[in-house]
Amino acid sequence: MLTHNPDSFISGDEPFVPTHTIEVTDVTIHQELVFETKHEGFIGIPHGGLAMGFCLDAWHRTGVGDYPVQAKYKFGGTGVKIGDDCLFKVERSHNGEKPHIVADIIKNGDKKPYVRAEITPVQVHNEEIHIPELFCLWASSRSSRIETSISSS
Repeated sequence: MLTHNPDSFISGDEPFVPTHTIEVTDVTIHQELVFETKHEGFIGIPHGGLAMGFCLDAWHRTGVGDYPVQAKYKFGGTGVKIGDDCLFKVERSHNGEKPHIVADIIKNGDKKPYVRAEITPVQVHNEEIHIPELFCLWASSRSSRIETSISSS
């Protein structure tokens, strides 16, 4: 389900967040992980960006699509502290014809995830968009705002 990416900072040959796989099917994987002191964002709490990055890393390792992606994150549950045992769950599906994954990090014993990510490829007019095109769209939208504010001054 998840392929190994040896170059990944998060999960590669020398992973920043080590995991232990406990269950794998054709469309799901469950792994155990523990956030350590080196993962702190605030005292005693793992950095939220690390949890989000872990979910994005799973998207890349499923092989269901390439970047850019749309990722929707939701933080909740009772929270996770440094040293808590967690379950990382990834489920792959196809939402219509578009690949889709849901990745959850859940503190052991909780029913609601600490973080949930729903990830799909970016689509524009039913065609995949490439990063240079995406940047041009973003830059042109920013440029028109800048020109408007300069003209208005």
